[in-house]
Amino acid sequence: MKNLIKLFIRFRFLVYFIFLSLVCFGSMLQLRLYPGSVMLNGIWSVTDAYHQKESEFWSYFSLREENQKLKRELVQRNLACWQGSKNASHKTDSGRLNFECRPAEVVNITTDLTRNFITLNKGTADGFKMDQAVVSSEGIVGRIVGLSAHFSSVLPLINKESKVNCRLKKDGSFGSLGWNMESYRFAQLTDIPLNARIRQGDTVVTSALSSIFPEGMFVGTVYYYQRFANESFYTVKVCLGADFKRLRNVYALQNKQRAERDSLEQHIQAEYDR
Repeated sequence: MKNLIKLFIRFRFLVYFIFLSLVCFGSMLQLRLYPGSVMLNGIWSVTDAYHQKESEFWSYFSLREENQKLKRELVQRNLACWQGSKNASHKTDSGRLNFECRPAEVVNITTDLTRNFITLNKGTADGFKMDQAVVSSEGIVGRIVGLSAHFSSVLPLINKESKVNCRLKKDGSFGSLGWNMESYRFAQLTDIPLNARIRQGDTVVTSALSSIFPEGMFVGTVYYYQRFANESFYTVKVCLGADFKRLRNVYALQNKQRAERDSLEQHIQAEYDR
């Protein structure tokens, strides 16, 4: 024990030096770790914020695609409802319908002219054809009257040359829908008989007389109706379902049975014209 004490006394300065060195090294390490951890936490915060913004950015585009998908499914579901029986379930398989549905986007539109037109970003290369019906999830839009490989020109309801056969959904009375050039939000339904049971707010839909649009598609609602002097029918102002100033995503519908129907009607007409 005495020898151990003597040894400690002899080398006490070396022991003090090693002890103090360990204390200094520990202090330096602790001081370096703190700013390092602060810097590391700062880097992680910036990285986390970047990844969050990146995730929000890509989520926006995926949400847009999802909205377009849902709108297309809504149109297809409505087609199934319009064409299916009341007891049939709503099916979205376009192969089981008389109308094929193809999506497109509006790239140009006019609303303040007497002859307004719409340009779509799809054409013959995408399977679009002349006289296809064009609709939106809010209501019918018009029909295709011009085509190129990658674009289509649509004659909308808000063109003075546009005429669509429509009917009152509740009453069933038929009439012709045209544009009176007053506002892009309204059209005019004529030739509604005076015995029609019509009310403000009644739904106006497409009729079976049209070979372009499916029967029963939503057109708009009755804004008001009146009878002009010396006329034997009502003139109905219709608030259109499609808002043409906000129109973007639309769908072109191709009637699979139209060629057969047109051929039969032309044949019968030719027979009686002889």
